[in-house]
Amino acid sequence: MRSGLFHEDGLNEACPDGFVKVCEGSAAVLFPPSIVRPPAGKTANDGGDDSQAVFYNPAQVVNRDLSICAIELFGRKRVAERVKKGAGAPTGISVLEALSATGLRAIRYYKEINNIKYIIANDMDKDAVDCIARNCAYNNIPTASPSLAVNFDESSIQLVKDTPDAEGKAGCSSHSIIQTGGAIIPNLDDANDLMCRLAVNASDLHEKKRLAYVDAAQAVHPLLQEELMDVVDLDPYGTASPFLEGAMRCIKEGGLLLVTSTDSPVLCGNFPDTCHAKYNSISYKGNHCHEMAVRLLLASMERVANKHKSTLCPFLAVILTFTSAALSVSTPRRRR
Repeated sequence: MRSGLFHEDGLNEACPDGFVKVCEGSAAVLFPPSIVRPPAGKTANDGGDDSQAVFYNPAQVVNRDLSICAIELFGRKRVAERVKKGAGAPTGISVLEALSATGLRAIRYYKEINNIKYIIANDMDKDAVDCIARNCAYNNIPTASPSLAVNFDESSIQLVKDTPDAEGKAGCSSHSIIQTGGAIIPNLDDANDLMCRLAVNASDLHEKKRLAYVDAAQAVHPLLQEELMDVVDLDPYGTASPFLEGAMRCIKEGGLLLVTSTDSPVLCGNFPDTCHAKYNSISYKGNHCHEMAVRLLLASMERVANKHKSTLCPFLAVILTFTSAALSVSTPRRRR
């Protein structure tokens, strides 16, 4: 595992004219010069603006590093638990990055985490989705699109048996791991709409018919749908509150939920009324304000989980210039 603070693994390809190349971890992505930094006069943790502007924020490098470590550890833990129960090791991890922007996080996940099956890199901005596809191509990462039959065609996936000698290199204790064939799915959609479609079992409602839309040229575009995700990652510009309900719906039993809120001043007591509106909690300033910020975010997530008869087990919680938490989602046995 290598931190994004070190750039030795960055790609050596030349940067095309009209772009700025940014290396982070094992990924190198292209940004138009106008979006490399946050808009003038604004920061990523500005409590008064929830704009979903696209830019590169160096302060989030540590956040992405922690997320990679959390998902890697989650994958190993899940394999160990399933093997112990005799259920067999799962084949691959599916990840939803609901607010992907330039795709940097998705690309790092694909390149730095073992046993990734596919990653949905979603954004509601067409330019952002084009940027995701361009950066995937720049990093030689395969991309895929949903079909009228499935969200992701797994026929291209090749597995390799994990031996004791290879275990240390692969970093995974499963019986088999994905060697080739995974992909990133650049997707243009509203995050909440997408998460609700992934959660709904439309086959029961529409007699096994799949959803698609038809554009002006009469071309049919299948939509992602009907598939719960192993990992759901929310990293919006500002509060994550509007996306928690959808995330809780589309995550698998025992899945990993990663949530980042960049409005730390709100959670730390600078804007108590705003905190009450967004998190249904009242914050106030004090020596313990940073711990309080983490607890308020966790409480907001727990309330949403309880509505779905689920519980959350904190995996990791941290506050720096952002407030971030990684939690395992499960349903108590008596309620299943």
